[in-house]
Amino acid sequence: MQFSCRRGALVQTLAAATAVVPTVVACSSGSGDATVSVAEARVTAKEAALTAAKAEATAASATFCAATKTYVTALDRYGDVLNATRRRWAT
Repeated sequence: MQFSCRRGALVQTLAAATAVVPTVVACSSGSGDATVSVAEARVTAKEAALTAAKAEATAASATFCAATKTYVTALDRYGDVLNATRRRWAT
């Protein structure tokens, strides 16, 4: 039963794509060079945004690590104390 449901969904998706693609192609106007230029400009803008996002992520990571260093050290020490206490009571 699941196979037929998946098959139906696949058929519907393919039918929709078949209907949409010619419509999009028919609606596109202008020269191919202009379309390519627009696409290249979009890619360049997205690449710049990606570079900026990576720089922001690196800075945020460094800030987070610096801010949580003492907290992580304290948790590690607390874990060591609990571990030592458990061993002492286990023997």
